[in-house]
Amino acid sequence: MTVIAKDDVNRFYNDFYAFLVSCGIDGVKTDAQFMMDTWKSSEARRDLIEEYLDAWTISTLRHFSIKAISCMSQVPQIMFHSYLQRNKPPILCRTSDDFFPHVPSSHAWHVWTNAHNALLTQHLNVLPDWDMFQTMGEFSRFHAMARSVSGGPIYITDVPGQHDRALIEQLTGPTPRNKTVIFRPSVVGKTIDAYNDYHDDVLLKIGSYHGSAVAGTSIVGVFNISSRRLAEIIPLSCFPGVLSSMKYIVRSHTGLGISSPISPNSPSSNVTISLPHGPEGSDILCAYPLTDFASENNGTVYTANLGLVRKFSGAAAIVNSDFELGQTGKVQLQTRLKALGTLGIYISNLPKLTIDDDFIATIQGHIIKTEAVTVSKDHPQLLEIDVEGAWHDLQLKPGWSNEVEIKMTFRIDHYEE
Repeated sequence: MTVIAKDDVNRFYNDFYAFLVSCGIDGVKTDAQFMMDTWKSSEARRDLIEEYLDAWTISTLRHFSIKAISCMSQVPQIMFHSYLQRNKPPILCRTSDDFFPHVPSSHAWHVWTNAHNALLTQHLNVLPDWDMFQTMGEFSRFHAMARSVSGGPIYITDVPGQHDRALIEQLTGPTPRNKTVIFRPSVVGKTIDAYNDYHDDVLLKIGSYHGSAVAGTSIVGVFNISSRRLAEIIPLSCFPGVLSSMKYIVRSHTGLGISSPISPNSPSSNVTISLPHGPEGSDILCAYPLTDFASENNGTVYTANLGLVRKFSGAAAIVNSDFELGQTGKVQLQTRLKALGTLGIYISNLPKLTIDDDFIATIQGHIIKTEAVTVSKDHPQLLEIDVEGAWHDLQLKPGWSNEVEIKMTFRIDHYEE
């Protein structure tokens, strides 16, 4: 095999990537990097591998910033050289074999492999790339749910003009500047059962988390990778980041059900889930931390910010969120979102309140019409605010932060006037 000499490697990458940039290309995927480890000459491997890796890293940062994917590079000589260095941005790294849309047996294995490889890559200076997928296909929803909890990038390889827009909209949202963003959790997803074998008849559970400690949302993607329907009881204590001193509600994306307030150390803290095998065998469970308030007539009232509903990882749309009881006895929620959509707010005594009398909401300081604030058809304790509709109805313009500020004030006791 003839390769570029050590003294010319830097010039090769720099010239090549400069040419690509001049053609309008703004990102690259460098495949088959493991080939350097197959060179027969130990002298060549010793002299060239690190030289090639460093030259590639410097050139990609210079020309493409972080828009470069390191692919087929999970060999020790690469992982323990390029991926241990903390003096540069994380490298986008493929963590599995390719996505094979027409091989039915590959889909569950693809997700399982990525979830388990993350046990190692979480400690490296990489952002895991679970590979592209297609939104049109039998297992498209299965893969979309996996990507949404991966904590990595999401990109598709659809045939031009053949897209499932409804599926894409569950992964993304429009910003105030009319750009599309994905909802990526703060913490990379990884299996929460490290010792389960692929052939064990158990559900694959991928744990992730979004937000700050204590106040963030715990996310668990559940996938049936077996050949038959499976049902499991999942303790709340298995959800990443939950605290025994706090109460939570758990919501299923597929079933749309919301649990009663539970805590990890209570007997009722188990979540039961049953999934068929095949393309429909996936769901995402989110555990939302509750803020409690003492009311005069309704006892303890629990509240939680669910982020954007009807999204796979809608909690990842939350930039910050805070519930506070004012001196007037009313509760105020102040939250900022990274995209437009429908904001979901859990209020335990919502059935005893009325929207016209007990609620007022604003967006960027402008009052939202009551028509945009409704009780969800999916659950009587879930309030929905049509943030996207209100934004366009009020003809608002984006601010410097490209975020959406929502404030909502409501009574926790309803009084007839």
